[in-house]
Amino acid sequence: MVFDPVGGDATDQAFRTLGWGGRHLMVGFAGGSIAGLKTNLAIVKGSSLVGVDLRQAAERNPELILGVKNDVLALYKSRQIRVNIRHSVPAEHIAEAEQLMKDRSLVGRVIITF
Repeated sequence: MVFDPVGGDATDQAFRTLGWGGRHLMVGFAGGSIAGLKTNLAIVKGSSLVGVDLRQAAERNPELILGVKNDVLALYKSRQIRVNIRHSVPAEHIAEAEQLMKDRSLVGRVIITF
């Protein structure tokens, strides 16, 4: 399974990594462009692309989202998934954090502290 918040060229690359029957969850376009995914890949790999709008999902089925949140937190606590946090920035310097993201000079996440 691929959880893709980036879009653009990264989507095509990530979709190609799926095994037979894999799922690609498209959740955003942080990369700034929409993917030009070749749909024949879904047939060749027996895979699927699923569009996910978390805001609408939370409004339509809040219990499901709460369950997913709890499941993800449990995976994080058991270290089965990890988050790559590279920068922690105080709220007063949020413009600097935004510039780091715009410059694409980051690997990992930026956490804004209040």
